[in-house]
Amino acid sequence: MLLSSIEEIKGYYSRLNINSDFTSFTSFIQDAEIKYLTSLIGQETIDVMETWYENWDGTTVDPVDEANAKLLSHIQRCLVYYMMLDAAPTLALDLGDNGLTEKTTDGTTPVRLFVYDKLVEYLSQSADTFAENLLLFLEVNAEDYLFWDESESRQNQRKLFLDGGKRLGEFIPMTEPRRFYLGMIPSVNKIESLIIQEILGTALFEELKTEMAAGTLTTENALLVLKIRPVVAYNAMVDCLPNMSVAVGSTGIRILNQYDSQRNRGTDDTQIGIVMQYRGNATTYEALLRKFLNDNYSDYPLYEVPLLPTDPGANFQIADNTFKRSFRF
Repeated sequence: MLLSSIEEIKGYYSRLNINSDFTSFTSFIQDAEIKYLTSLIGQETIDVMETWYENWDGTTVDPVDEANAKLLSHIQRCLVYYMMLDAAPTLALDLGDNGLTEKTTDGTTPVRLFVYDKLVEYLSQSADTFAENLLLFLEVNAEDYLFWDESESRQNQRKLFLDGGKRLGEFIPMTEPRRFYLGMIPSVNKIESLIIQEILGTALFEELKTEMAAGTLTTENALLVLKIRPVVAYNAMVDCLPNMSVAVGSTGIRILNQYDSQRNRGTDDTQIGIVMQYRGNATTYEALLRKFLNDNYSDYPLYEVPLLPTDPGANFQIADNTFKRSFRF
């Protein structure tokens, strides 16, 4: 685990009772790592950090220790808030031979419902914000964390035309684009296979994929990728939005977690309106991409220029039926 004491937890959430038993939280910490951290930073990164954390002496003299200590702080802050979200509803409960019981002590009273709801809202939104900050920290300092930057999940992202949350935020106004992007990767893959490959043709599509993976895009192909990205972004949003819980605010779209979705989810009409808007944007950018390819086909030898449809009336001839017995003038 990446937390080992009540003191560490209290360092990020000061309202925690210092006399709390750490063992009461261990299962929730383990669950939070699996449920939230794995999808954020990948199991490979968690494994590396856990191995380092178990052997770390607490000093930051070594540059590697200094870098990992900074990353650990971001991970622990995020982990504490997600852990508290899962733990808060059940810490006062016991499940045993007598069934489900609630622990009480002298001088304490059950929390009022509206206070509990406010706590859940605070923990939920804070956890998501810290998760976004964690991803941003890794992105900005990727050279210090090659075990993350060279992981399989990151390598797979680099093969996509829409290759990260930062790229998504260039087209779609969002509060936390990096978290949102992780949830829409299946839609990105789908759009690239069904739409982009059809527009480019298999040969050009595979050439771009090969060059992107190797980091060797030519000037012409780099320009083409810029034209492709908005097509992927808007089509992927159209594909994934109906299956996501989101809120729409003044700063853009925000993806909601399971605790936040019922309270802050936007109305169906709002979501439908956004989907319709993005579908229109997708159609516009698809047309611009096709026009760009047709206008610059000489720069892309592997691109097959679509044949123009022929006029069905150009070669039309009246059939000669005079030899038929049923012929009439």
